Amino acid sequence: MIVMSASYPFTKGKKFDETYYTTKHIPLVKEVLGDLVKDVAIYKGLPGLDGSDPAFFYRADMCFASMEDVGKALSGPRVAEMVSDSANYTDVESILAVCEK
Repeated sequence: MIVMSASYPFTKGKKFDETYYTTKHIPLVKEVLGDLVKDVAIYKGLPGLDGSDPAFFYRADMCFASMEDVGKALSGPRVAEMVSDSANYTDVESILAVCEK
């Protein structure tokens, strides 16, 4: 299983519209990536145990069967639409990571 994560680092003063992200962007991600994405899980960043700011606003983990499926999903005709949609909910640049589970 391959997991591609998109994290949005928390920065004071930056915009992150949680409602748009969870109700519009994530469904768009699932639609654009189609059957190649096996699961999409989202995580809301919380303050540290010491009360410090969260490390991130949100993180999304997208699970794929293989690296080949990741490549196919990211070469689809609507990927640019999915990527550009981020301007509707944040001014934070995401950090992408790919891992094997």
